[in-house]
Amino acid sequence: MKMLLSVSFFLAYSNTQAQEGTYLSIPEEQPEFPGGMVACMKFISSNINYSLFDSIPDNIEGRSTVAFRLDTLGNMFTIETIKEIHPILDKEALRIVNLMPKWKPYRIRGIAKECPFAVSVIFRRKDIPQKVVNDGWLEFAEFPYGSSELTEYIRKSIISNYKELLWHMPVDSVWVKNGIYQFIVTEEGKIRQLQTIRESNRTLERIALYILSQMPEWKPAKKRTGNAACCFTVPVNWKDIFLEIQDMRINK
Repeated sequence: MKMLLSVSFFLAYSNTQAQEGTYLSIPEEQPEFPGGMVACMKFISSNINYSLFDSIPDNIEGRSTVAFRLDTLGNMFTIETIKEIHPILDKEALRIVNLMPKWKPYRIRGIAKECPFAVSVIFRRKDIPQKVVNDGWLEFAEFPYGSSELTEYIRKSIISNYKELLWHMPVDSVWVKNGIYQFIVTEEGKIRQLQTIRESNRTLERIALYILSQMPEWKPAKKRTGNAACCFTVPVNWKDIFLEIQDMRINK
């Protein structure tokens, strides 16, 4: 049984705050696997124990997502599976993530910060419609204004469009955990198959799905054969957004 793999990545979410009507562009450096995302995908594919697949039924496929936190030195801790597909594949994804070397840490204005991150390994068979595979990557898909601007875009868009609604929602209704969303960036850079991986509130889910669906076209991923579709995963840090909105309301 031949299995194809894809790897998607969570982006760290900044804790910086913006004044009402102001878009602050804070210099950020996203966490990075040594050598970049392509190197991370190659690391995962080279460490997969393919003999495990023989014991998996033919109808089992999908994504196994492993979340963790990175400290200021790039060390991983609190490693856990947050989306499961099959015990064998989930255990394998967790094993591989635990083998990873130290990452380049997340930085704001040059200062290393602890942050959440995750790797989602997608196990698909050779006839998957998305054609999202991990061999031959040259570049990963990128938000048009740069990866560091994606978190600012999401936060700014949510606050600009839903500030009044969020003002009247109790903060204690929101989990400390991030909402997590995933989508396909097509060969043309369009956002497709947007879905919720984890969310604690239906209203917040609707807000996040709408904001993400309105993103401009991305710079598509590239393989040796040309542009390629790929999976992308982002968190929405509702706790920080609520705290920022409450602070804006107090200072109004």
